[in-house]
Amino acid sequence: MYFPSKIDWWVYLVIWGGALAGCLSPFAAGRDYEALFVTVPLAGFLIWLWFSTGYLIEGEKLTIRYGPFTNTISITEITSIRKTKNPFSAPALSIDRLEITYGRWFDIAVVSPKEKQEFIKMLKKIQPDIKEK
Repeated sequence: MYFPSKIDWWVYLVIWGGALAGCLSPFAAGRDYEALFVTVPLAGFLIWLWFSTGYLIEGEKLTIRYGPFTNTISITEITSIRKTKNPFSAPALSIDRLEITYGRWFDIAVVSPKEKQEFIKMLKKIQPDIKEK
């Protein structure tokens, strides 16, 4: 099952404002067409993040996708999930996040599914020993 990322209002401003500014700024700066070789790919990358950030639960795997990046976690290795508002970089378009601890060395993945309770319920269906903190 696919869970899209929750999106905070300020992320709309950052991504779409950044993409628009990136595409229009070369024209505002005296028709600097060479700058388009930098700004258009950057705008494309921001839009790619916008449309592709999400979380896929398939079998016993959780796949986290954000732009060109993918991380796959074995759900059977997840030990705990806790709510967090950690603002640091994560494959999430919202500050309303879940911190997932997994693996032998306590690896952490931070996600922001739109339907958090359904997401947690689905993970616990596969791995009932997950602790909610």
